[in-house]
Amino acid sequence: MTISDIPRTIAIESAGFASTPIRSSLWPCGISSTAITQLIAQDTHDLQTKQNITWLCIRRRLTQQQVIAVAKWRLEDSQSYETKKKAPFSTSPPEGMCKEVREAYSRALAGKLRDVMGSGEFWHLGTLVTDPQHERKGAGRMLVEWGCRRADAEGRKCSLHATPGAKKLYLACGFEVVSETEIDIRH
Repeated sequence: MTISDIPRTIAIESAGFASTPIRSSLWPCGISSTAITQLIAQDTHDLQTKQNITWLCIRRRLTQQQVIAVAKWRLEDSQSYETKKKAPFSTSPPEGMCKEVREAYSRALAGKLRDVMGSGEFWHLGTLVTDPQHERKGAGRMLVEWGCRRADAEGRKCSLHATPGAKKLYLACGFEVVSETEIDIRH
């Protein structure tokens, strides 16, 4: 993945999560062009500086140019999730994002993940999204399986948080439901 891919990956994330409840709670007025610019800048910064994130993308077979799916696998540890539970963000949210929902969502998931994963390092699938026009063709599965193989090769566990729509894919890839959490994301 390259910096030039980031605008496309943000567009895929925006389209992929458009109909989810968390999206409408996080972005009650929609995502503005200013917010898109801020998200691109944040992902660019992360790609350039965060060594614990492995970015993967699948490109359209015919052109090898257009990104159709993206995953962000993060090497995490229990201590980082303890910190995130107390203070999940060091930066302000992008324009129009509901800060309270973002923090409640992050705290709830960070606390649950720490409880489930225990101590030590593990790979966490923070983002997996496929362009809606290319869903159900195997791109998402390839990105999940890559992370699972890497975790296995390193002797680490891996984790993720699933939306109801993605749960079937993750179960088919060998993940187990070890905990379910309902989060009040109304604002």
